[in-house]
Amino acid sequence: MGDKAADTDLVERAAYSWLSARLSDKAPSEWVHDLQTEWMTTGQFECLWMFILRLCEIVDPKNKSVIALIGTDPLFELFLEFPDQAIEAMESMGDQQPALIEALSIVDAEADETQSRINAIVARYG
Repeated sequence: MGDKAADTDLVERAAYSWLSARLSDKAPSEWVHDLQTEWMTTGQFECLWMFILRLCEIVDPKNKSVIALIGTDPLFELFLEFPDQAIEAMESMGDQQPALIEALSIVDAEADETQSRINAIVARYG
C-alpha cells in the first residue's frame, strides 16, 4: 500500500511539472522525461497510464495545443510500448475523459492494427 501511495504522489508531481513546462512552451524537466522512460523500459504501464490520466484531468480542456502534446508525447509512448494494454485502458475510459480522447486523436500508431483500433475508439467517443 505504501508503494502505491508513493507512486500516486510521484505521478501527481510529474504531471504538474510536465504541464507547467508545456504551458510555458518549454520541454518537460529532465527528471519527468527520465521517469517516463523508466516506466516504459521497466514495464510499468500503470504508472505511465496514471500519469496520462492525471494530465488529462488537470489540463484546461480549451488548451488544444497542450492536449495535442499529450497525444504526441506520453500517449504516443504508451501505445508504442504497451499497445494492447493501452487500447483496453482507453476503451474503458473513453466516455469519461474528453481530453484523453482528443489527445488520442493525435496519436499516429506505428502498427496499422493499433491505428485501426485507435480510430475506432476516437469514432466511438470523439
